[in-house]
Amino acid sequence: MFEIILLGIAGLITIGLSIKNIIENSDKELKLKKVQTDLISKQDMLINLQNTHSNELKNKSDEIIRLQNLLQEKNNTQLELMDRMNSPIPEFIDLVFNSTLEIPDKEFEKLKKTFVSNPNLSNLLPFDSKLINQEFENIDSFKNIYFSLDVTFDKNGKKMNINFKRGPLSLYGYNTAYTINSFILSYSSEESKIKFNTISLKSNEITTNYKSPSLEDFINSKVTIRYHFGFPYKMHVGNVPSSPFYISNRENNLRLNFNSINLNHKNYNINIKNLKKIDSKSFEGIWHDVNK
Repeated sequence: MFEIILLGIAGLITIGLSIKNIIENSDKELKLKKVQTDLISKQDMLINLQNTHSNELKNKSDEIIRLQNLLQEKNNTQLELMDRMNSPIPEFIDLVFNSTLEIPDKEFEKLKKTFVSNPNLSNLLPFDSKLINQEFENIDSFKNIYFSLDVTFDKNGKKMNINFKRGPLSLYGYNTAYTINSFILSYSSEESKIKFNTISLKSNEITTNYKSPSLEDFINSKVTIRYHFGFPYKMHVGNVPSSPFYISNRENNLRLNFNSINLNHKNYNINIKNLKKIDSKSFEGIWHDVNK
């Protein structure tokens, strides 16, 4: 009987322990679920915080990029202003051009024969006055002639005109030994052409159609070149005789074909090639600045 009682007590203890374990396990499961719920809630909160701060960070990054772009634009503007200040329109500019002269075939053939028959002649023109005759009317006219050249730069409505005027011409080897502000008229036996060039011709006038101009404004601009020849005529002002120059139809006998022009400035070497002929007195080209 006692053994039965002990077995009963042991059974009750086992059942009690089992019930206790069940209760404890249930409490742990409830606690675990609560912890899991809290963890999920905090994870969601963390994700929300990350998204919020990510958007804020992106907005701030975009703002920083915008401010950097504005700063870069201001820096570029300041650099452009500095370039403009360093490249104002000069008081004068030097010009070098290369061109060929068109003359009638009859005069040109006579010219070639003269050089062949007299090899002691230099290639400079005009000839010595003793050798000049009516057959060299066009060449002879350069002994007392006026020449003007206008170079016009045009870009976005802004214009700059550079004018060169000389008369009578200083012809190297004929009436001057200097090259500055002088011209060279010569015969090229290799090319079989009459060349009319200058080495360093200083401008007479530079004008623009707007305020605060700069050479920077005309980089890659269209360039138009116009030239004219003038001839003297006799007149009296009171008792004083003079020989001013005038432009007349006679100038149509003297026509130039420009190969290139070069304008020199301390900040720029404006080289204009591949000139296109518009009419007998005008040419067009583009100033391409290789550094821009």
